[in-house]
Amino acid sequence: MMQSIKVDTVDTSELTIDGLTPPLLPTENGWLTNKDIKKIMDDEPLPRLPLILVPSHELIMKPPVMHYAWPIDVDGLLIFAEERGLTARRVNEADPFHENEYQKREDEEAEKNEDDEDEDEDEEEVEEASEDTDIILTETSYNALRVMAEEAGAKVPTDLLKVAVGAHNATKRGESTIVSFYTNFDLHRTDLPLLNEIEKLRNALRMQNEGPPKWYLDASEYRWTPWAGRW
Repeated sequence: MMQSIKVDTVDTSELTIDGLTPPLLPTENGWLTNKDIKKIMDDEPLPRLPLILVPSHELIMKPPVMHYAWPIDVDGLLIFAEERGLTARRVNEADPFHENEYQKREDEEAEKNEDDEDEDEDEEEVEEASEDTDIILTETSYNALRVMAEEAGAKVPTDLLKVAVGAHNATKRGESTIVSFYTNFDLHRTDLPLLNEIEKLRNALRMQNEGPPKWYLDASEYRWTPWAGRW
């Protein structure tokens, strides 16, 4: 008997596999066709999670990751983060003060195998590259979501909040970024956020035209796989 789930967003009926297709159902040898992938990208996300997608060691296979989430414009998060000084940046590895690059430049100077003109050009390129920085999307998004939740007074565990890529409805949306409040692998937790707490984030996340969050298939971990250990 599968574990008892007391989460409103999960459909505990054994009949909810009706109408499901791969990759929401396991296939022989885990194989998926292009048709399977296209269908899931065209399909709407699920309002409730079918019981078969709840992880259980009573099943032979581990289900794919499903996110209880809203679609989101990640640019809005990045703008919020920039305005609040929450942006995390990775210094370009060409920065002369990056440890490895600094050592590399010392070695190059010691060898002195290039003429002065080439050395000047190289130094200009390094200086120009060192001014560029890459935004660390995961950390920046988390920073923004954490502050949004705090300011909205939303009781949403911040370790569950994340930006992910969802496969459902990606074709229609032309965008696959979602903000995930929890996954099917978090259902054992006793502190999952209630819908009324998630709703407090609606304005901050600009979700005025969206209904309640729905279940999205993860675009990376979308396959059924053998259990490798306890979760």
